[in-house]
Amino acid sequence: MKTSHPDIIVTSPDGEYLMIVEVKLNNVSINHQNVIDQLKRTMIGFGCSVGLLVAGERVIVLRDSFDDSHGSSIRVVGEATLPNFLLPPGDCGKAGSRVSLERGGKPTRAVLT
Repeated sequence: MKTSHPDIIVTSPDGEYLMIVEVKLNNVSINHQNVIDQLKRTMIGFGCSVGLLVAGERVIVLRDSFDDSHGSSIRVVGEATLPNFLLPPGDCGKAGSRVSLERGGKPTRAVLT
């Protein structure tokens, strides 16, 4: 089984895992369930109750009620399409495109490869 490494992990000041985020540049309609299952496995591995999948224009929110320790209590609780003004420019997903990021109030540059 392929080990998943989350793109973003949100923790509390005391180290509790608050949210696991997976980001995919493209929509995941073909592998929709595979990507959600991967996020579920990652949530179980970290003991995290909230998962967020951002895939192209879609955002999917998962929540674990912890009624079952094997992940069957993880459910999709929300799904939305991002509005155009939140989407990157059309050429953003191409290799070599530059994306402006901000970290700690200081602008940073990242190059997609």
